[in-house]
Amino acid sequence: MKSCVVFAVSIFDSQRLFVLREFLDTFKYKFSDCDHYIGINYGSIPEVESVIEEYKLSCSVVRLEDESLYCGSDASAYQAALTLLRKSGKIYDVCWFAHTKGAVNGRPVERNMYLTELYRDRNHIEDLFSSYDKLGSYALRGVSIGAAGDVWATFNNDHHIRICSNDAYDTFQYTHVNWSYIETMYAIRGEAVQAFIRNAPENFYTTKIQDPCYFEIIFPWIASRCGFFPYIKYNRCFWGV
Repeated sequence: MKSCVVFAVSIFDSQRLFVLREFLDTFKYKFSDCDHYIGINYGSIPEVESVIEEYKLSCSVVRLEDESLYCGSDASAYQAALTLLRKSGKIYDVCWFAHTKGAVNGRPVERNMYLTELYRDRNHIEDLFSSYDKLGSYALRGVSIGAAGDVWATFNNDHHIRICSNDAYDTFQYTHVNWSYIETMYAIRGEAVQAFIRNAPENFYTTKIQDPCYFEIIFPWIASRCGFFPYIKYNRCFWGV
């Protein structure tokens, strides 16, 4: 399968550069044949680009220079990385989304889990995408919208493309599954990502995303909007984790 990595980087302290290196080590080991689209968040330290260059991966890199686009989370770096994927015009079977988990708020256990059970399990996961043509997305942990009787305040917070509203257009003919992947790391079938790129207007990329959890809550729904099903490794709701 032809795959790519969409990587959101937020490194605000040189003492957290090891987090970036842990991800790049994994990409060098498991994704060296892939294109990498890397968005660097506003305010990240200047050493980030030179560390990325050390790994000699096939990379397109953009730094978010406009503070007005920074939403305070990895979402703005993902937004920047998607501009590179869109401009490339390339089509992939699977797109892997990753961000520098723990570079801001610690969480080494979670980071290690994703590095080992998601990204280093690439071959097995891509075999699943090959074997099941209706598999749209794969992640380790998720949350239901109705968990614990709560409703996400940002449930209907679309950003210039109608994902939440379930409007039928182009390939988005289905309603989304009320299930999202927490911690914003997952693999999505490339067909769904291409549908998103094809339909998202220019102002999706040029205006600030208001929901800091956009790529955690909303973006994973693109697969089910296209008629694919999501897969979750750990069959429980991780509300509040």
